[in-house]
Amino acid sequence: MFNTKYMTVFGLTLMALTVPSLTAKAGGCFSTTPEGKCVKWEQGKDIIWNYDAGPLKGPPEEASPTNPGSTGGASGCQLSKNLDVSNADGVALIERSFKRWTDIPTASLSVVKGTTLLNGEDVNFTNIEKVYAGSFVFPKAANSEVDASGCYDSDPNTPCLNPIIFDHSGLITDAINGQCAHCKILGFAAILPKTGSDPQGTILDPVLHSSQAVVSGACLEPRVVDPVCGDCCPKGITIDNIEGTMTHELGHYLGLDHTMVNKDIYLDCNDDTGCSPDLLEKIPTMIGFFVPNMDFKTLHQDDISTFTTLYPKVGNGTCAITGIAAQSGGTPQRGVEVVARNEAMDKQVYAVATIAGAFNKRNSQGVITASRTDTDGKNAVNCVNVAGNECGRFLIDGLVPGSYTISLHDFDAFPGDGSNIGFVLEPLTPPFAAQPFILPDGTQLDGYPEANSFNDKESALTGVVCTAGTTKDVGTVKGN
Repeated sequence: MFNTKYMTVFGLTLMALTVPSLTAKAGGCFSTTPEGKCVKWEQGKDIIWNYDAGPLKGPPEEASPTNPGSTGGASGCQLSKNLDVSNADGVALIERSFKRWTDIPTASLSVVKGTTLLNGEDVNFTNIEKVYAGSFVFPKAANSEVDASGCYDSDPNTPCLNPIIFDHSGLITDAINGQCAHCKILGFAAILPKTGSDPQGTILDPVLHSSQAVVSGACLEPRVVDPVCGDCCPKGITIDNIEGTMTHELGHYLGLDHTMVNKDIYLDCNDDTGCSPDLLEKIPTMIGFFVPNMDFKTLHQDDISTFTTLYPKVGNGTCAITGIAAQSGGTPQRGVEVVARNEAMDKQVYAVATIAGAFNKRNSQGVITASRTDTDGKNAVNCVNVAGNECGRFLIDGLVPGSYTISLHDFDAFPGDGSNIGFVLEPLTPPFAAQPFILPDGTQLDGYPEANSFNDKESALTGVVCTAGTTKDVGTVKGN
């Protein structure tokens, strides 16, 4: 079985930048099994992706659900040929986006271009159910005709698609996410692990064999004005924005989750005044939000280290830091963000985050529940707290050798709004936020620090030396 729990849109949103609707996590795997094993692709075997034969942006071939007699997308207009983004250009964009990940020198993973989907037929609104595994909500509720079973069995009659789909009109994005969703979503991706038939959709195998992704060209300039949604796309979206988006989405496709490291800079960059280019460079590609003017194509150290953790190259010269995040009395606390910052380098560039307890063995896969005390729920207490599996155990791997500051943070709220604004930690929902987290120096982290004062407010443990090829255990790091 392939539970739709893991087929949820996991992409960059363009609208409501300070109150996004998508989920975000912090440095690590898209999902883990109840045993705490990361769901990821197998090293040493090719990951073969198959692609849409249609254009990334161009004359839509399907009729619009809002105007069934048209052949020009929701607006019924036809883009002139010189404004198209061809299939060849779209495929090349995907190849470059994958290459940014596979070129990481400390990691090893093979990604190979396959063949066209649907025997070379353009994937569009009228046939998307033949290649996309999941469900559709617009213009009516429907289910797809395919799943990922062909990637997990030996039957040659059930193909393994691993599709990458070009949504040249925005109608595919709308079909999956709702009418006018193309106004705010540039791309999205999901992993398709093998799951059980139980209500929690328990992941049965940590080895990933299938993923899927959609990239939309609908908001590329010049924008098409929809009669229902209007001129809804943000202005100025370029092909570079699309390529950066797909670099992010293909990170998900390969098993990475979102990160929240340097979230304070993200907030600064989304106020009314924006932020400087040097701050934009300090936001990871795998941040869960579209950041204006940011180059998502350039990987941050957090992206590099996280990918290296999942797919390490033998003898890569990196190091790791482990320990237990705990409450003041020493009780291990699962769900706390742990950040390592290299003290000899730019502490915002060389910063890598993880979640305490991210790889803990749990009582169950975990489902969304209203109770924070349900030991079978998606929360901090769904954990088997025994020696070697302490619920606050963290591991930050793929680090550049050197001396590090280790800091702890909760996910209580963005300043002033009293909510966690949809941040979701795998496998925690809602994130640990019962009490503000207190650092050893007495600082209360009930919000997020400003970009220019992070060192004063975050410092918890300094001078942690990480040597190439080793894992440094710092013991228990307590709150106050």
